[in-house]
Amino acid sequence: MIFFATSITSSSPNQIAVATASDSYFNFEDRFDGIQNFLAGHSHFWQKEVLSRYPNELAQFPEEWIDELTSHKPADLYAIERQRAFAGLRSSSLRKYFESIRELEILPKAVPPRAVTLPHQAMLGVAGKKQYEIESLLPVIRELHIQKHFKQVLDYAGGIGYFAQVLANHCAIPVCSLDFDARLQETGIKRFEKYRESGSANLEYEHCDLLAGANLPKTNENLHLGLHSCGSLSVEVLRGFLTKKTDVALSFGCCYYRTHEKDLLLSKRARKMPLALSGAALTLASRSHRDDLSAFELSK
Repeated sequence: MIFFATSITSSSPNQIAVATASDSYFNFEDRFDGIQNFLAGHSHFWQKEVLSRYPNELAQFPEEWIDELTSHKPADLYAIERQRAFAGLRSSSLRKYFESIRELEILPKAVPPRAVTLPHQAMLGVAGKKQYEIESLLPVIRELHIQKHFKQVLDYAGGIGYFAQVLANHCAIPVCSLDFDARLQETGIKRFEKYRESGSANLEYEHCDLLAGANLPKTNENLHLGLHSCGSLSVEVLRGFLTKKTDVALSFGCCYYRTHEKDLLLSKRARKMPLALSGAALTLASRSHRDDLSAFELSK
């Protein structure tokens, strides 16, 4: 079983959008084809950076759309882009464009499992964003552990191992944290020893270069966790998962501009109608900001 999670956002605090290979009502191939066809039909929007189009940087965009969008205040644009509020758009073609995107974004939503209550020290030194991610994913992983009986979590690019320590300490789930930065791992080992709970599961730190063909632990029945699968690391999470027939994967891709060319268009289906994924396109795919108006305005 594999879970692909596109994001964890504060706009849906108790739900994580997921699609799984066991979802009989979700057709992956149809959705992939829909996304691919949509992107191909609008490739002139994303193949090049806007600045590289100078002096005709807006020539590829419908004038009707430009006129409408420039007439709106930032708060209105925020509602359109972040809250998917399209009803007030005068241009029917622009409204259809946004509605098509919304339809392609929809994934089955898992019923959130019961939250896990954590003690104060579990989050000491943990940034707010990371705290939110841990609190959102922890009950999901605990529920998967109950259902699938995996033996350990392989935490890709785990760094200090904040998440790994929570899993080991407060869910009694064994973890192997994989990372290239030995200094971060040393800090993590000291932190784990300081806050280790009685009855905690085993936590190992494996120093390795995941993008250079590192050998993964030879155990079966793992959960492959890529909380921040930057660029080609997301492919390594999948490769690790595919070598083990009994494993589970939970992967959050990000920083697509860091993806090596050899790691693009991997499937036969993708190569049937290949998209020219330029550096500009991959950078645009990585664009994100906090889900509030002030951050939205800064991003503009």
